[in-house]
Amino acid sequence: GFIMSAVSDLLSILDLERLEDNLFRGHNPEAGWQRVFGGQVIGQALVAACRTVEGRSPHSLHGYFLLPGDPKTPIIYDVERIRDGRSFTTRRVKAIQHGQPIFTLSASFHIEEPGFSHEATMPDVPDPDSLPSEQEIRERVMPLMPDPVRKYFERERPIELRPVEFQRYMSRESLPPRYHVWIRTTGTLPDDPAVHQCVLAYASDMTLLDSTLVAHGRTVFEREIQAASLDHALWFHRPFRADEWLLYAQDSPFTDPNCVGCPRGFDPLPARSRHEVSCLNFKQLPSFYALISIESARFGRFFVKNPSGTSLVLGKSGSSHDRSVSDGKSRDQDAMKIVMAIIKPFKLEEVRDALTSLGVHGLTVTEVKGYGRQKGHTEIYRGAEYAVSFLPKLKIEVAVASELVGKVIDAITGAAKTGQIGDGKIFVVPIEQAVRIRTGERDNDAL
Repeated sequence: GFIMSAVSDLLSILDLERLEDNLFRGHNPEAGWQRVFGGQVIGQALVAACRTVEGRSPHSLHGYFLLPGDPKTPIIYDVERIRDGRSFTTRRVKAIQHGQPIFTLSASFHIEEPGFSHEATMPDVPDPDSLPSEQEIRERVMPLMPDPVRKYFERERPIELRPVEFQRYMSRESLPPRYHVWIRTTGTLPDDPAVHQCVLAYASDMTLLDSTLVAHGRTVFEREIQAASLDHALWFHRPFRADEWLLYAQDSPFTDPNCVGCPRGFDPLPARSRHEVSCLNFKQLPSFYALISIESARFGRFFVKNPSGTSLVLGKSGSSHDRSVSDGKSRDQDAMKIVMAIIKPFKLEEVRDALTSLGVHGLTVTEVKGYGRQKGHTEIYRGAEYAVSFLPKLKIEVAVASELVGKVIDAITGAAKTGQIGDGKIFVVPIEQAVRIRTGERDNDAL
């Protein structure tokens, strides 16, 4: 049925296409996401590593997220065979999109050997059968949930979640930084142990941030919370089945003022109460856009600006482009322009791709907050209403020759416009002089 179809889709996503001995291609689900789910990249990278190893199972992996993934483009996985020893095998995997690495993973494989054994005590929590099922949550709990939380639980997913502390989604109370959730696939998986390990690697990036945010009375479903994984580590201690209940016991030892949280978790099987898998993950708050800003800062340029210019409102239908500057000059009289756009954060990738298609590769991105005609909005959070006056936005600055200004405006407008209030504005400002610091090139040659 529909649930089995979700599991089949997950297995299809993890079934990579072999291009060469050490080169694989992974495809993305058609889910309408703004960026690729981190767990998908982890799972696919582990699949790629497993395809190059025989007779050994992975016992640990460490991954680093470098750039947000583009859900419209397949991901290439390049596997480097670091070591093939008598007991251990090491692989390094690089996930690539648009010619750039978006994720790297190191995985270690080990033969089965006898040795010492001990384990942590399983947390004393209710069994999954005593908790509300997803269907029961939909019928009993979801009507009480805020809209973003309800929409998340309404989706059909390959991973079933039964949170122990599900009441936290309906409360404003700050709680200890711990979170427990039972997980399993919604259908039966093949018996291959590698399949179960890769599926659990996929699922391991789910719900981890809850243990960090619960201490601050926040949830990942809030509009202003735009979290991203920075790095991810996973250890496989014993064999397990991902289609049987696993308790994901999570806690967050710390969150520092630089907005980096450290949630971690482990998965014991309930029947044996054994410690099967450990996971450690660093999250950045509030968003991954800071990484884009850092990348943009590599461009060594400075500009002398003229404060006069034009503006374009994106959110209005029927707005026209006034492509002459306000003091009456024509574009030909000014050889260079800065195009500044204030856009919604989730539109960044589409705008960047639209500019790249024009041959415009250099841009600066800055996180800003905006207050305009929409005058903020009201959020429903943990059962109560509160006003949000200043909304998170991104400011994009692009320096181009005057003859490209019209095309740049069209590209940004087409990519950033949703038709809703708050789409943003575009400003065009003349540049009196431009200098490339590294080479000393000036004006158009420096753009």
